[in-house]
Amino acid sequence: MKNKKGLIPSFIGLMIIGVVIGILLGGAIIQRYAEPEIKEVFIENNQPMLLVDFDSWGENIEDSSELVFSYFIINFGNTEAKNIKIRCEITDINDNIIKKDFFNIGNIASNSYEWQTSSIKGKFQDNYMGMCYLDSADGDYINLFERLDEE
Repeated sequence: MKNKKGLIPSFIGLMIIGVVIGILLGGAIIQRYAEPEIKEVFIENNQPMLLVDFDSWGENIEDSSELVFSYFIINFGNTEAKNIKIRCEITDINDNIIKKDFFNIGNIASNSYEWQTSSIKGKFQDNYMGMCYLDSADGDYINLFERLDEE
C-alpha cells in the first residue's frame, strides 16, 4: 500500500510549477500581441546644427606678440553651414573681456567638422583666459552650445 501523505506534497509542488509556467507563458503571449508603445519624435528643421569645441590657446612660438586659438567647428546638421563667423575672446579673472576678434571661417559641409586656428595680436598676463565661440552663420542654424547652456 502507498503512503497517502507523500502524494499531497508532490501534487501541491506540481500545481505551483504549473502556475509559474502558466504565468510565464501568459506574459510572453501578452507581450507578443500587445499594442506597441507610441513614442513622440521631434524632428529638427533641415538646418545646420553647429558646435564650436574649443581646444586650446597659447602664445605663438614663432611670434611672442601673438596668441593662437585652436578649435573644432562641428556641423551635426544635414545641411551645409555657410559663412561661419567665430568670435575669440580674452578675459580677465572677473570675466571682463579684454580683447576680442572675429574670424570668417567659410562653409562647413553637412555632418562634418573642421579644425581651425585663429590668432590675436597682443601680449597678455598669465591669469587671463582665452575662448572661442560661434558668432554667426548664414540663414537659420542651431547653435548647440547655446542649446546645451539652456538645459
